[in-house]
Amino acid sequence: MRICVQAVRNHSGRWLYLDHQIGIQKLNCVQMKVLIIEDEKPAIENLVEGLLVIDENFQVTGICDSVQESIQWLSQHPQPDMIFMDIQLSDGLSFNIFKSCVITCPIVFTTAYDKYLTQAFDYNSIDYLLKPINQDKLRNAIRKYKNLQSYFVNNHSALLDYLNNHDKKKDSGKKRNGISGSTGGRCSLFFH
Repeated sequence: MRICVQAVRNHSGRWLYLDHQIGIQKLNCVQMKVLIIEDEKPAIENLVEGLLVIDENFQVTGICDSVQESIQWLSQHPQPDMIFMDIQLSDGLSFNIFKSCVITCPIVFTTAYDKYLTQAFDYNSIDYLLKPINQDKLRNAIRKYKNLQSYFVNNHSALLDYLNNHDKKKDSGKKRNGISGSTGGRCSLFFH
């Protein structure tokens, strides 16, 4: 049995143990790496349990319980695939994290307050879940993430195919502006 979510060490060096064991039967699963920014242990445990019920391929790469700890974690680690972020943390609003860090991954805000809804969508928010988190709403947030991911992956490939085929038809001796693609999933602009 493989456990995708295990005990994790937060930035302060404390181990946070999740009080459940959920096994994974797929040994070669592609894991979605998530960061949880939350200062209440029951909320963390409920969120992780809910995520694993929806899709066992989640890996919690970190848990931060304050603005400062989140800033440190984000500056020392690669960006996760998604962040679940409470808004009111022990040392302030999580929006302060964005003043110190560039976050490019999708964010699902999780909070007990609806008054921050509009402000949350100023950032990379793909959903805003009110606590206690409803399992169907959490499932919808994950579905939204996967749909967006699929859309951009599929359209990125189609764009590169179009441009590559279009470039082949042009005279190879002419200098032109365009887009260069590679199999690594990156796209480069070039100008002559």
